[in-house]
Formats: sequence, structure tokens, C-alpha cells
Amino acid sequence: MHRPFKTVLLILILGALACPAHAAGTLIAHYTFDGTAADALGNYGDASMDNTVYEDGGVWINGIYPGDDPSGAWVQTPSITDLDFAAFSVSVEFKMSEAPGDIRPILMCGGLERWLSAYLDTDGRPQLRYNSGHIALTGTEAVSLDAWHVAALTWDGTTATLIIDGQVVGSAELSLNFGNGRSFGAGDGGAGKSFRGHWRDLKIYNGVETSLPAEESSLGAVRLCSASGGSARRHSNRTSSRSNRTGRPRPPRVHTKGVLTLERSAPFSLIS
Repeated sequence: MHRPFKTVLLILILGALACPAHAAGTLIAHYTFDGTAADALGNYGDASMDNTVYEDGGVWINGIYPGDDPSGAWVQTPSITDLDFAAFSVSVEFKMSEAPGDIRPILMCGGLERWLSAYLDTDGRPQLRYNSGHIALTGTEAVSLDAWHVAALTWDGTTATLIIDGQVVGSAELSLNFGNGRSFGAGDGGAGKSFRGHWRDLKIYNGVETSLPAEESSLGAVRLCSASGGSARRHSNRTSSRSNRTGRPRPPRVHTKGVLTLERSAPFSLIS
């Protein structure tokens, strides 16, 4: 083996050994909500909680927005100051006993900045939203009731991905307006919406976490719509993910790669 080739090979091996920890993501905050509002890692202060009840291994949120009614429930972490906007992941477990009946956030990122969120539409279908509520994509299958699910969001610097129960609902290339928002919660202070149901085990990572938790899912196999699908076109007039040379907004670019297929065969696709 020639010396230059050995040198290049050694560099590649050393580089690979140095990268796994970053590639897998680093857990920086973990709020279990199992009888406590504390960060299990001790890195940050307690989450703010109003009109909530600890039960079923998590916290019950009544779905009433406190800005409209003082009996409304609210859950939000303090500012996660070490969050790296270049790449991060966040996941939470949730359970509903009834259909949402209204659009409701599952997981809101950024506090009032609202730069990324996992949402439910009125029928309980998951949505990826960004920059104060613009819809990037929507699933066709509703999340099942009376069962715990895991919602996760990842960001790699250009692309946001929504994952439900370990299955990729979809991905979109976006330009997120972070501001200085680094808190996470179950309410949307800008739209006046709140999650209704049980919420637990919020985890926040720096980097794209590759081993996010998954529950057995009733949503079936995953397929993603094409980049020319109706979902992206439908929102092209009211999203501001990217601009072309004329200054007009471009729709988010929806990815079709990385399809996950489980044993179940029911399609879980984007609305077309």
C-alpha cells in the first residue's frame, strides 16, 4: 500500500471516529413531567406550568388558552440557552382521548418566535408548521386516540423533518426566523391555541438525533409526496421559506427520499 494512500485512509478513519457523538445528537434538556417540572439533567430550571394536573405518568393539559380564559393550562420550558440553531432535535410523548376539534399544537419551538412546530389539524392529522404558523406539510392519517405517541422535529440547518412514532411524515427545506426564541412548550401564544391531552418526556438535543424514541404506531407505512405535490403549491402564496430573484416567496421544498416502510401497509402520505 502506497504511503499517500495510507495517510488519506488514516485521516478518514480518524475523522469517522471523531464524528459519531455529534451525528447522534447530544441531549441537553429532559423534562419527564412525571410528577415534576424539573429538568432531569439539571441543566436548566423548572418548566412553567399553570392549571395542569400530573397523571398517567405525565401532565394533563386542558386545551384552553390562558390568554382567553384564566382556567387555561400552560406548559413551557425556560430558555434552553445552549440550543444550537445550526442543528437540533426535539421530541415529546403525547396522548389524546378525543379528536382535537380545532387546530392544536403538539409541540411548539421558540416560544413567541414560533419558528417550528408539530401541530394537529381539526381532524387530528399531524402538520409541520414554521415561522408563526405557515404550513409546510400535512399528513393524511389522523393520530389514534387513547394511546401514547411520540412527536419529533429535527433540523439540520436547511431541512425540517416531522416524525410521528418513529415514522417520517415529511421533510421540507425552510428558512427559519429564530430570533432569540429558545423555549419549548405545548401552547401557541401567537395563535392562542393549546394542546389538549397528556404530555410527557420532552427531550431536546443539539444535533440531529438518529435514535429518537418510537412507539407502536397505528398510522401505518410512510410515503412522502413528490416535490411537485399539491401541499407545497397550496401554501406557496403564504409561506416565506425562500425567495427567488423577483422577491416572491417560494414554497417549501418537500423531500421524497428517506422513505420508511413498516409492516403495516396503510399509507400515511402528504395531502395532494
